[in-house]
Amino acid sequence: MLDLLDRWSHRGRWLLPLLAALLFLPALFVPFMADDWIFVAMLEGSDVFPPRGPADLFHLDLGGEPWPGGVQGSLFQWWTSPDFQAWFFRPLSALTHALDAALWGRNAVAHHLTSLAWYVGLVALVGAIYRRTTTPAVALLAGLIFAVDDCHAWPVGWISNRNGVLGVLGAAVLLYGHHRWRQGGGQRWLLAGLAGYAAGLCSAEAALAGVGYVLAYEVCLTQGSWRSRAKAAAPALVMALLYLGFWKLGGYGTRDSGLYLNPFEQPLRFVGSALPTRVPLLLLAALTPAQVDLSFLLTEGQIWVAAAVAMVVVAALLAALSGTLRRDATARMFLLGGVIALVPISATFAAGRNLLLPTMGLSYVLARAIVDGLSGEGSRGLARLLIFFHLILAPIGALLGLGSLGGLGQVVNADCVVLATEAPT
Repeated sequence: MLDLLDRWSHRGRWLLPLLAALLFLPALFVPFMADDWIFVAMLEGSDVFPPRGPADLFHLDLGGEPWPGGVQGSLFQWWTSPDFQAWFFRPLSALTHALDAALWGRNAVAHHLTSLAWYVGLVALVGAIYRRTTTPAVALLAGLIFAVDDCHAWPVGWISNRNGVLGVLGAAVLLYGHHRWRQGGGQRWLLAGLAGYAAGLCSAEAALAGVGYVLAYEVCLTQGSWRSRAKAAAPALVMALLYLGFWKLGGYGTRDSGLYLNPFEQPLRFVGSALPTRVPLLLLAALTPAQVDLSFLLTEGQIWVAAAVAMVVVAALLAALSGTLRRDATARMFLLGGVIALVPISATFAAGRNLLLPTMGLSYVLARAIVDGLSGEGSRGLARLLIFFHLILAPIGALLGLGSLGGLGQVVNADCVVLATEAPT
């Protein structure tokens, strides 16, 4: 396998985006589903929602009233509290949806093509980051693991989840620009990275943890005093803190949601309950084929038991990876950045679809361990297990994930389409 990676490593620039496009091509046949119909109703105007501009696309406030109009008695009424509020600052993501609606109307295939194109671009950029930070063989393998990750099926296949791809793309631009700047490429790369980060923050709050990769980079990969490292990380860190202040003062977040937790309003619950239960489950989903998306159905006692089991499995895997982490500072950087990226997404229930940014780091760690095992520096048995998990089961899981999206869409759309049935066409 190492010979194969070496032979194909110089083709990674086009091979990885091509494989990602081919694997997720079935996403084009997933119908509008759930939140997609809310977007359609908001952009077109309906009996349920008056017409809205892109700035309000991610703002839903029931104002203490039950769901209006035709959705009385539908799944939305029992799913959602009358006091539910959700307001996310995602203007650039909203703009892409508005442009799709203006250009293609209700042609779901065209909307999916937009999402797929953004994901292919993300895969290409992540591959470029790997090529800049490691050997060609490891870079190709890490890019392949990232490209075919089954956790990425929903962000690619669910139109409403496009914001996750766009946010992570901005975070990846930040890391790429920071690396080029720190390698002597000039301040233009620092500015480019910060511009990408700003665009990511305007696309999804998922981009916020991109600063974690910058901090991890300075801790693990740079020389010099801690003061000089802190100074290098300061621009991204300041931007992240300004964003958090803007988010807080703007009143963004959720209220009265059983699935989302606002860390600003419930910090003790976030630190004492959400983080210790959700981080182990998310790590388990990122490192193994385990599916954790239905964990929100568990009772509080059951979720702690599941988290304890996940912690044991993850600890065993990290112990097996310790040799790779000891030898490779880049692996330590990507692991630290990936773990930091788990913190913001722990504000909601553990779900694989939120793992795009963490898997950018963890894919490298897995690839490095596989190459170490196959070359005799690490465990060959671990390498074979990781190949089975991430190169065989993962793409199968990605296709099954797209299939589940299509099936779920068929089940819930009878209720969801009511939102937009009165909209002008």
